Amino acid sequence: DSLEQERHILPEEKHCFYRVLLQLIYLCDSPELKGFNVFKNKKINQKLFGRMKKLLQHMPVIPLYADMQTSTEFSLQACKHFDRDRMLNEWVQKAKRAPEYCLSNVQKEIRAQYTSYSSQFASVTNAIRDSASHADPVKMQNLALKTFDTVVTGLKHLSSWSGAVREQAAWKYCYGISDAEYRKAREKEDAKVSKEDIKKDQKSRGNPEEYEKVVRYNYSDQDLYALIDVIGMIKGLGSLMRKAENIISPLLRLRIHEETQIFIQEELARPLRKAHKRKRSKTKDTMLKMRVYCADWLDGVDNTSDYLNRKKEIIKIDRRIPQRNVPPSITQIFLLRRMMHTIFDDSNPGMRGGLLGLDADLKSSWLESWREFHSRSFYYKYLLDYRNVIKGLCDMSYLWFREFHLELTKCVQFPIEMSLPWLLTDFVLRTPSLITNIFFAIDIWSDCAELGLSELNQQFLFDEVEAEVNLAFDQLIFNVAKQMFVYAKDCASQLMLDKGYKVALEHLHKGPYLDVDNKRFRTLMEQHHIQIMGRSIDFQALVSQHINRYLRQNVDHALNRFESHDLTAIMELSSLLDHIQLTHSIMAEYLNIDPYQEIFKEINEAVTLGSFRGRVVIQVIRELSADLLGNLVYNSATRRFVRPHETFLPPVERAALPKHVPAYFMYGNRYNKVFFNSLKLTRGFFGIPHMEALLRVLSPGDIPLIMDECTRNVETEVDRGLLPYTLSIFSAIPPMKLPSATFGAVGAYTFYDLKLKSLNGYEPLRWGVFQKLREIGNSLCFIYLLEFVMQQSEFFEFQMQSFFRGITPVSKRRKEEGKEDESVTGSNEQGAGTFAQPDESPFLSILQESEEKLRQDPVADARVSALIRNVREAEGSYDAGARTSYFSAAVHRLAVTMHQQGITQEWAGTISGDGLLEVSSPRDFARLWSVLQFLLCLSTQEEIQEKGRSDLENFGESMVWAGCTILHLLNQRNRFELLDFSYYLLKLDEISPIRREPAEKKKKKKAQADPEAEMRPFALAFMKGAAYVRNVNEYVFSILEAHYDMPTRHIQRFHPSGAEPEWTTDVFANDNNQSK
Repeated sequence: DSLEQERHILPEEKHCFYRVLLQLIYLCDSPELKGFNVFKNKKINQKLFGRMKKLLQHMPVIPLYADMQTSTEFSLQACKHFDRDRMLNEWVQKAKRAPEYCLSNVQKEIRAQYTSYSSQFASVTNAIRDSASHADPVKMQNLALKTFDTVVTGLKHLSSWSGAVREQAAWKYCYGISDAEYRKAREKEDAKVSKEDIKKDQKSRGNPEEYEKVVRYNYSDQDLYALIDVIGMIKGLGSLMRKAENIISPLLRLRIHEETQIFIQEELARPLRKAHKRKRSKTKDTMLKMRVYCADWLDGVDNTSDYLNRKKEIIKIDRRIPQRNVPPSITQIFLLRRMMHTIFDDSNPGMRGGLLGLDADLKSSWLESWREFHSRSFYYKYLLDYRNVIKGLCDMSYLWFREFHLELTKCVQFPIEMSLPWLLTDFVLRTPSLITNIFFAIDIWSDCAELGLSELNQQFLFDEVEAEVNLAFDQLIFNVAKQMFVYAKDCASQLMLDKGYKVALEHLHKGPYLDVDNKRFRTLMEQHHIQIMGRSIDFQALVSQHINRYLRQNVDHALNRFESHDLTAIMELSSLLDHIQLTHSIMAEYLNIDPYQEIFKEINEAVTLGSFRGRVVIQVIRELSADLLGNLVYNSATRRFVRPHETFLPPVERAALPKHVPAYFMYGNRYNKVFFNSLKLTRGFFGIPHMEALLRVLSPGDIPLIMDECTRNVETEVDRGLLPYTLSIFSAIPPMKLPSATFGAVGAYTFYDLKLKSLNGYEPLRWGVFQKLREIGNSLCFIYLLEFVMQQSEFFEFQMQSFFRGITPVSKRRKEEGKEDESVTGSNEQGAGTFAQPDESPFLSILQESEEKLRQDPVADARVSALIRNVREAEGSYDAGARTSYFSAAVHRLAVTMHQQGITQEWAGTISGDGLLEVSSPRDFARLWSVLQFLLCLSTQEEIQEKGRSDLENFGESMVWAGCTILHLLNQRNRFELLDFSYYLLKLDEISPIRREPAEKKKKKKAQADPEAEMRPFALAFMKGAAYVRNVNEYVFSILEAHYDMPTRHIQRFHPSGAEPEWTTDVFANDNNQSK
């Protein structure tokens, strides 16, 4: 009856009933072959025997304890008269019942029950909390009844779900995978590790094949998914019901007391009167004992003898039941139920009642209420032991126990990867939708530990569980932190990836392969205190420690990659650091991790007591001095440094590129190729994007350090590098005047080419002179380009601030008329324009007006006052013209160094006795630069045929920047432009252009030899290069004039012989012409 009517709560009771049925069959069957045959003897109640057979057909495998189980087939085979061949299919329907043991087949049904009941239970608990303030007796009785029925339903659900989990585990233990499937699974597992690890593993783990067959490889992903999902629902509902114990238990006790007293005092009165009237003393005594044992009379007035009254009087008695939440004890309930059963059971003679049953102890109308109370009272013992019953229903310790299989396989212990709780934990980590159930898998170990200590009293068992939990929990923290970090990196990559680029890539791949699946880590990280084996653990803090370590390793890896590449890798470094910072901000929303700036400064080694330079700025300076300034060439049109075909410095020794780096330390598996393909486009040059990245990576205090290194490099190269070469070249330059224009451009070019041919063969010319000029020019170009990028950023900031500070531009006309406001405070550094700033910003005025209106509210007044104070302090700390131009400072510093070291005097040249310029052999830097510039523009035959690279391509504009800067500082620009060879040849070419094609031959006349034919291609190539260099010269001189003003010089007038020279008062700036 209990099995058919499902009158059980604990799964152990259900499985015990099935084992009892098998034991009864075994006991009834005779051990002798000719003895009593329980399967054929007609004395057996065939109807009852058929019911037993039907029940056993639904349970071919029966759980025993922990990892032990029995089967119906095995138990029946113990019977002497059980014919296996003929009766097995009749009694055991293994193939038909196998799907009933699979949790995945009932998972949806359990999920529906869980969803429906959770809302129902929450509704009841809310109603109880609402009724606490106004306790109406009638409403409380109805609410107690509803609470009773709801809790019983919940216990039945937990019993059914927990039983399904036990039965699936028993089925898996009973029927493992085949040997062929096991070998295939092992081969797949062994392929992931080396042969040496396989041998070590075989020695250490013994021979646990049987356990692997029934556990490790017997659960598919679908089985694991259903199992952890159902366990989560069991644990979740159990936790929900346990938390409500304080408000539910009083109502349950109230309802049990009320139902018991209604039965004892009301329902028992008339049957007791009938037994007294019919003189059935046995029945009467039993009923009176029921009242004695369980009755709770109002105000202590005993009314046990009310059955002596007449029927009408019994009905009219006003029976008021005391409202108490003091239910009968479990012993009282047991006695009451047993005595009830002896009265209304069909086997009781008193229930036969004669021919028509009219004289039975209980009338049919009474019997229904008796049976209903008997059915409901079955749950009293479980409801009175509310907490322990729920705890037992949620106990999953049997999923870990493996003592039977340890004895079976003769192993000391199984590895953790064979443990079913770890299989569930690992599966949850691989399944984002189940991540919130991860603690339910861990709770299995807690159940085992509690069972080992409190019930089995086995300390060694607790120690085994504790050791496995320590290992598993460390792996769990490691895996959760790793997965969370990888997920945050993928999210950061998705946010950083250009949307148009992403759409184009997904269009090519015909699908959204760059989308990141949502993982519910936020709920997981809200667990500050989880209970594991009785200990409270801050899960978030442990994960945060690992995340901090990952972030530091990631920053260190980014810096290591940067240190193993040239300076063009600054784009990759900036992108990686931005990516790491975005990853940090994503995880900082639900993790207590260290601030990103602290992590970066620590790894950058910029916060130690003995460090004043970070790794990034040291690497930048190292790459500048060893590679960029000496090997690259600057292009003014594109504002880029590019690598030429030929370099003269030795290869740079850099750190080796990190090997075996996880993909998640970059952009993630799916995003690495996407980002690297875009970053690859920035590797062939160094330009404005790289400068912007440099400013983002470096701190504001690092910029002056780099500027100082570049300026110092210019000073060193000019003083110690270039100056010795120039002294040697001065002595080798032959005296030359400008050739006559009658020679033409080609003839004049030939003249200079012959004069400077020996100097063009000067061995250190390219690797010495040109190289030093390139390094000087690159240093100046780097400073100028960096300042240009900084000015763009500062201009944007100024535009943003000017709106709040009320800054407006002042027109030139208004300034000349003197109509500008007295509050005009200054201009920008290069004098591009002036601006007017009021004494007080409009934003501050608005805040002050708001403060006056809010004075009535002291809290708001204090906040606004603090805001105004901060605004005023911020306004006073800003000065638009506070920063000096770095490029201007570098040029000025170079001028001072040249003057102090005597370089200016050395390169000033000679002046003739009459005060006029020396034309043929001036020995000044202007003549030196004319020679070097001429040699720079020369081309060989291979270069003309585009089979080689010219000096202009190898040294290019970097040399020009260096030469023009020195000319400007020596105030020799006009002298250079007047007497420069290249400029003179360009003028001759403008007057009489060189023929680009050979002259057409006239008919009937003998062709004459062209004397310029041999030199014309070289002259044309030279003119092309010289024209390019002249444009660059003008561009560089314009920049230098804007950044460095030359001192004013007087105009010297020359008088006839014998007259004394006079100095005029007319002066003009930045002009160094000496006129006759």
